Amino acid sequence: MRTHYSEQLGRYYEDDDLLTRHEAAQVLSFNAGREIRESYVSDLAYKKVLPFERISERKLLIQYKYLRNYIVTQIVGRKVGASPSANAERQRKFKARRRAAGASGDDQERVAVAV
Repeated sequence: MRTHYSEQLGRYYEDDDLLTRHEAAQVLSFNAGREIRESYVSDLAYKKVLPFERISERKLLIQYKYLRNYIVTQIVGRKVGASPSANAERQRKFKARRRAAGASGDDQERVAVAV
């Protein structure tokens, strides 16, 4: 079980402690081993991933017991260009043709005609 120290309280957090966004971000950053922004904590709360209590229109508090073992994982997607799909190859060829046509000095304005 992880334990997180509160500099503000001068003790370790307890399960019933209510944490601000800043404190919650510190706990999540410690768990993840990298920086987690306060805005991401708000996103997790608003998406109902983390239960929260609202004390004013802009302030929200999250109980420590919900953050104690929560780890924010870093999702890495497919590398761009590693193995492009057929659709990606088609789009690249189209964009290359479009750039070549634009670079050829053809500066005609395109006008939409309503029919």
